[in-house]
Amino acid sequence: MLSLPNDRPHSRLSGAALCALLAVALLASATVRIDDPAMVTAPALAPPVAAPAAPPAQHETAERSPDVGRLERFSLWADTAMRARRAWLFLAALPEVLWPSVSPTAPGDPLFDCVYVPALPMGMQNSNPGNIKFDVANYWQGQLGRSVNTDQGVPQVVFDNASDGMLAAAQLVLRRYAWGHDTVRDLIANRRVGWTPGYVAGAEGVAAAAGFRLNQHLNLRDPKVLAQLLRGIVTQEHGPASRLYPDQMIEQAANAALATADVRRSGAA
Repeated sequence: MLSLPNDRPHSRLSGAALCALLAVALLASATVRIDDPAMVTAPALAPPVAAPAAPPAQHETAERSPDVGRLERFSLWADTAMRARRAWLFLAALPEVLWPSVSPTAPGDPLFDCVYVPALPMGMQNSNPGNIKFDVANYWQGQLGRSVNTDQGVPQVVFDNASDGMLAAAQLVLRRYAWGHDTVRDLIANRRVGWTPGYVAGAEGVAAAAGFRLNQHLNLRDPKVLAQLLRGIVTQEHGPASRLYPDQMIEQAANAALATADVRRSGAA
């Protein structure tokens, strides 16, 4: 066979060029010019239809009478006052419900067998050597309830016996001592937490009865010092009748209170 080296390349290039020309021609005939407004027409958008305006609301403009407003305010105030009164009555009755009043317990205490109990000071009748006032926030060992009689208008704690009452007095002293109060003046007459707040004369009486100076710093971690202070307190509270409390009872209360109290935070020496 004869070889024609120049025929196939020329034929191939001509065929490719022909195909390219045909493709361009087809594209040119099918293409629409988008910049020609005669050829392209965009669909018109319909303008938004406005909602029909609502008719103006017809409001009645009747004026309220000033008397009606005053009556409503008074009714609201009266209702609030009634609710407050009911809440106060409920809270006032709550201690009586939780801790009913208790009659004096000293008549049944062997400590006072040979004594006419009604002649004793009120605190001693209630087995309460420290004259501790009743408080729902506190609960002491042997506490039975609130007293029927009152101390300056406030009920006292009634204990089941004088020993528990003396223990409570010792614990109350140590509680104040742990707060940093270590003088008779502070323990008795401190205006916030004193035994008799602000009553310096009472503190002087306790100091004299206990044999301490008014501003002497006390080490109440020593049971003898604590017992000595307790003796001064009950003497100031009950006078000569306090001699019915034996020294042994006071010493036992001091030792028992120290055995259970935490006085490590005290700044006293």
